[in-house]
Amino acid sequence: MAFAMSAVASAITPIPRGATSSGRRAPRVGLRSLTSKSRGMHGNVYKTVPRATIEDGVFEAEILSPLSAEVIASIVESLRKDLEGQYADGFTYTPFASDLQFVDPVVALEGRVSYNLLWSPLWFAMNQILEPSSLEFKLVSLEVIEAAADPLATVPNPPREDAPRAPREAVCAVHAVWETFGTGKYNFEAGGFKLLEQQPFYMSGQDVFRIDASGRVMRHESAWDQSPSALAAYGNPLAHSPAFSNIIPFFADQVVKKPEPPSEDAEDEAVETIVSPPPSAL
Repeated sequence: MAFAMSAVASAITPIPRGATSSGRRAPRVGLRSLTSKSRGMHGNVYKTVPRATIEDGVFEAEILSPLSAEVIASIVESLRKDLEGQYADGFTYTPFASDLQFVDPVVALEGRVSYNLLWSPLWFAMNQILEPSSLEFKLVSLEVIEAAADPLATVPNPPREDAPRAPREAVCAVHAVWETFGTGKYNFEAGGFKLLEQQPFYMSGQDVFRIDASGRVMRHESAWDQSPSALAAYGNPLAHSPAFSNIIPFFADQVVKKPEPPSEDAEDEAVETIVSPPPSAL
């Protein structure tokens, strides 16, 4: 899948001047910039691509490399697989740009290497403090949106405002609404008393992945429903001590709790993946 998207993003190789093995003059190829407009189930997506005009006195043809609806759908599917499977496999399928930017309410960084160094220890830690078999990243929705859309502005804890600006314009974006949770791994008793009973972990938020003209994710923005201080409360040992909580429940009450599902049917609903025209394109 990543190979296919890489092929779409690759530049057209010019045909050199001079004679071919048959002695015939090679076709003359002129390259110039072209902004193509691709209409598909993802709406309007613009991409500046090279255009090769081949002229040999017999025919003239144009070779275009648009960011098609199929490529957008492939990126959406890659993101879905990586997000849902990240605790076990990390990000495996999604094509990231080398100058990828990441920003959330706390962190702002640049570079794909720095991005990997951020996530790998986090995934390892989550598997150490929570029961791996219970650890889940659930996608509530995943949809293609306008390149300049900002659905994270209304989330309680949006990305940092002082983060660097995007290095270039995006052609479209993918918006994910998610929640992640897991069961506590550590429980200790002594003399019939529960000294440690680790509470379940819960967190929810929204992400936007902005895609450039090469078909790669160039910017990842993340917003949280819970504040950084509320999430940090989970790391306080006193929040997981039943003996202490029975006397002073303050610390245990600070731990974010998973909301009760509205109905049993809602729990069984599949992830809604939408690849459709933005409202402005209708």
